[in-house]
Amino acid sequence: MICTTYFSLFIAFFNCATGKDLCNGSKKKDAIEIAGTFLHEFVHARIFEHLYHLNYTTNLFVPSDVWKNFVQSNYPGLPITESHHQIMAQAFVNDIASALHELNGGEGNPSDYLIFAWQGLEKAFTDEQKAKFKFIPDFELLRNNYNQNVKDKGPLTDYNCD
Repeated sequence: MICTTYFSLFIAFFNCATGKDLCNGSKKKDAIEIAGTFLHEFVHARIFEHLYHLNYTTNLFVPSDVWKNFVQSNYPGLPITESHHQIMAQAFVNDIASALHELNGGEGNPSDYLIFAWQGLEKAFTDEQKAKFKFIPDFELLRNNYNQNVKDKGPLTDYNCD
């Protein structure tokens, strides 16, 4: 479980310290979107940590049998996938959405935050895989849910880039 107080403070500090860099683009960014990016990157770090303990410093050169064993032992029940993003999509999106919900003071429902939990994962699957894996959502619907139920609500909105 993620400690909400720690991450709320962390996000507030990060925004104050580097907010101009994060907000300097042409796209308005919600603090929730930025927090989702951090959580996404933490999951990458966790997967790399698992691989590091198998004496691999990157999964780019992990032999297929080692990768298969890695996925089966660390993510039992998941089909053997090809990338971190595929593992994230199957094993972590709901946890990321729940953490974002908690970070934003419980505003709305955890499912309202799935758009940011899925951000960066939608292109991890081929068209053939998208047809096979029914858990891949309708991204327009996710965006609409967020906009209708959560956008500009909750304590994190104080840190949005305007």
